[in-house]
Amino acid sequence: MKTIFFEFIKKFQKRSYLDIYIMDTTWPFNFDCVGVPRHLPSYYDTLIIPKIFYNAVINRNIDQVNTVIKYNPKLSIAVVIYYDNTLRSAFFYKKNAKFDMPNKIRWATQTENGKIILNPNELSMLYSYITTAPWASTNMGFLINAINNYLIQLRYVMGLINNKIPANKYYDLGVNVHNNAEMKYYISKFIPGVR
Repeated sequence: MKTIFFEFIKKFQKRSYLDIYIMDTTWPFNFDCVGVPRHLPSYYDTLIIPKIFYNAVINRNIDQVNTVIKYNPKLSIAVVIYYDNTLRSAFFYKKNAKFDMPNKIRWATQTENGKIILNPNELSMLYSYITTAPWASTNMGFLINAINNYLIQLRYVMGLINNKIPANKYYDLGVNVHNNAEMKYYISKFIPGVR
């Protein structure tokens, strides 16, 4: 046993310092198998806006965006979840040198309905683009900020209702809302588990 070990050491000592680091395979350590970005993040920033939000977001009309949010709670929550879960996790996977998977946009868009698939590099670059630029300069940043502000207002109204304070001046945030019970039901469409 000792002789085998010493023979190995002798062979190892005969090698030069550089031979130790030469691999006998073509597989690189930091191989990024998730695909090269096909477009810049600004391209996807405009492309993935939901169709019903498109004109309001492009024109930066916050009142129109709030009206669309008011009548489309499921889509609004889907956009926020896409940003919070999909884009953020892709960014942190990439940051930690882990692999993620491509993601398909699940809502109707202005141009390509159901055909937009972003690879993890594109997702990570889009998240970085949205978070580093001022919120009003990117389309998704503007939309996410508008939805989050609307949700903050709804949470405030929910706090008023829970504390038995009349919230009648906030009834315009809801659709066909005339009392606190109806407002609470409307808020439950946006914030699950609120009843």
